[in-house]
Amino acid sequence: MASLREGIRAHMKKVSAGGSFSPPAVTFPVITDAQITAYLNSAAVPQTAADVTLRSIMEQKYIAMFMNPEAWTDLRRLDYDPLIYVNYEYPRYPSGNGPLQGRYPRLLPGATEVTVNPNAVAALYAEAGATTDADYITKPLWFDMP
Repeated sequence: MASLREGIRAHMKKVSAGGSFSPPAVTFPVITDAQITAYLNSAAVPQTAADVTLRSIMEQKYIAMFMNPEAWTDLRRLDYDPLIYVNYEYPRYPSGNGPLQGRYPRLLPGATEVTVNPNAVAALYAEAGATTDADYITKPLWFDMP
C-alpha cells in the first residue's frame, strides 16, 4: 500500500516540473504538491491495503508508463483482461471493420526483423497457420500458452 502510493507520488514529482516541448509546441502544466496530495487522497488511488487490487496497481502503472512499450507488454501478459483494463477497446477502423476487428495485437514484427530475417518471420507465419498479417500478429505468445 505504502509502496504504491510512494510510486505514484514519485512519478508525479518526476513529471511535475512543467515546461514545454517543440515541435509541436506543447506546454505542460506544473503539478503542485497540493495537487499530488489531492490525487493521492482521491478515489482514483486505493486508500487502504484492503482496497489494493491488481487492477489498481496496473492502472497506476499504465498511467506512469503510457507510451512506453513495456505498458503493452503488461497488457499482453494479462491477456487484455477487461477486469483489469476497464474500457480498453479493440482497435477501431474508420470503415467499421479491419484486419484486427475484434482482436488485440500480440506481436508486431519490426521492419528490421521482416527485412533482415524474412525466413524466420515466414516460419512463424507457417507455425501460426497464418493466412493474413492479422492472423500472425494476433498469434498467442509464449507466455499466453498453457
